[in-house]
Amino acid sequence: MKTYVLYVSRYAMTDRNGGGQVAGAKVTYLDDQSVNKKDAMGQAALTVNCDYKFFNAFRGYKIPGHFDIDFSARPDSRGRPVLSISSVRPCPESERSVTVPDDDGDSLSMYENQIERELEEIG
Repeated sequence: MKTYVLYVSRYAMTDRNGGGQVAGAKVTYLDDQSVNKKDAMGQAALTVNCDYKFFNAFRGYKIPGHFDIDFSARPDSRGRPVLSISSVRPCPESERSVTVPDDDGDSLSMYENQIERELEEIG
């Protein structure tokens, strides 16, 4: 589903109860349904949690931007459906980012070099 992504973040922390690692990512995107009601107008921004690995699918592309995202539902601990992401692909109109920040906010020359090579191959 073509989706306009506004914001992507990731997290990794230690679980307070069990002490294990908890990691994931959050993607905030625009709902494709316009709302024009008495008490609401426009498009709602929605947030979905997903696997930590999906954060890297957005690296090297400008955010906000268009991505082809497949969503899936899984049950939570009480059996209620929870929306998640099953795959992410950049849309043809997705723009490449010139720099890709790493965890410290510095640019990653490895990614920059990879992007430059791919752009040379394309054009």
